[in-house]
Amino acid sequence: MVTAHEQKRTERADLRDALVAAADRLMRERGARGLTTREIAREAGCSDGALYVHFQDKAHLLAAVCERWIPDLAAAVGSLIERVGVATVQENLEAIAAVALRTYGEMVSSTFAIGGDPELLTYHQAALKAAERGPRRGIESIAAYLAAEQRLGRVRTDADAVMAANLVLGSCWQRAAMRYYFGEDILPIDDATYASGLAAAVTRGLEPGGRA
Repeated sequence: MVTAHEQKRTERADLRDALVAAADRLMRERGARGLTTREIAREAGCSDGALYVHFQDKAHLLAAVCERWIPDLAAAVGSLIERVGVATVQENLEAIAAVALRTYGEMVSSTFAIGGDPELLTYHQAALKAAERGPRRGIESIAAYLAAEQRLGRVRTDADAVMAANLVLGSCWQRAAMRYYFGEDILPIDDATYASGLAAAVTRGLEPGGRA
């Protein structure tokens, strides 16, 4: 049986999600500049006061929009270390690339919107730094996975694990950003094919016996 406390907690979580989704929709439509908390609250179907129960201000809310998709990628990258010696290095990198493409594709519009507002951008950068979040952690986790594969002999000992990790995530972000900015993919292939090709290209430079 659901208690009154549990019901209230669920309702609060639902409202928070509704506010983040509303902010995301409005930013996609019109950007972050000039967007008010009142407009976001109206879009979510709640009062201004209810919004401030969940978020300190607009900057905190819009930061939450950018971060709503991150848990999926963080979980996938974090679980990589459990894949050491399992499947192939190429298959593992392909799986990460697929999640990264999906995550970056979802968050790129809100990221560009915040990037267009210097005040919001400064706040978001400071918040990420204070929380030790951002792409660096993903790169470090992928590099740690590749270093472990080096110890097993499945990756060249002289391979640059950090650079390879940068290539995987950097290429995925570039694809998402260019698609958003130009309205089309520079490489006219679907994301699954892109993830597969990216992983294959990176892995060829990591294989024992391959060229440095």
